[in-house]
Amino acid sequence: MSLTSSRANYIAILLGLIFWFLFLTSRRVKRYIIVLLLIFSTLAIILVPQKIYSGFNSIFSLLSTISNVTEGSSMQIRINLIKNSMQFIAESFGFGIGTGNSEHYMQLFGKYPTHTIINIHNWWIEMMVNYGIFIFIGYLLIYFGLIFYLYKIFKDAAGNSRMIAEALCSALVAFFLASISPSSQITLNYLWLLFAFAIGFINYWRSANLSSINPINRRKTNERNVRTNMEEI
Repeated sequence: MSLTSSRANYIAILLGLIFWFLFLTSRRVKRYIIVLLLIFSTLAIILVPQKIYSGFNSIFSLLSTISNVTEGSSMQIRINLIKNSMQFIAESFGFGIGTGNSEHYMQLFGKYPTHTIINIHNWWIEMMVNYGIFIFIGYLLIYFGLIFYLYKIFKDAAGNSRMIAEALCSALVAFFLASISPSSQITLNYLWLLFAFAIGFINYWRSANLSSINPINRRKTNERNVRTNMEEI
């Protein structure tokens, strides 16, 4: 991230931290974090003010380029890549142009100038262009479903399972923006490992939870039946 100066990655990390702070920490932990941040920020400003200023200045300068949409700028090229992609989707009636064809179409049929950049650089748009709207919607359902189940596990679990759910949930949330930085995600192993680990952990939790809950449910049902029978007698 520091080598490529990726703005999307900076924002993705910030998004993941905000999600973790708001939804995955207790009130007591939130208070501790705020107090520690105030203490360390005060000490850093007092001891190394120049480095703090230089760091914030670099970050703000990098993020300020997002608003630069002049012709030939990075943001303008990304916007035109998305415009061309929407054009391809419309012309294919939402069914997509086929796996791996986005660069070929971008090079030959793109109406908006991308200055020799033919890779979409956006995982979500790339998925929709190549595979169509219906597969894209299915992928979104799986993605948000994983986040939902992991958050639910985080609320119900304890110990190591709670920590694993917390880490996976935060990683998937951060992935939403981090995935628009690389040229392509489909060949990156860690993407599929993340999804596989999340699905595997959810299945493990459900299996372990069902095996531990079912006997309890049966016992409660038996107790209710006994009470009902006693009342009838």
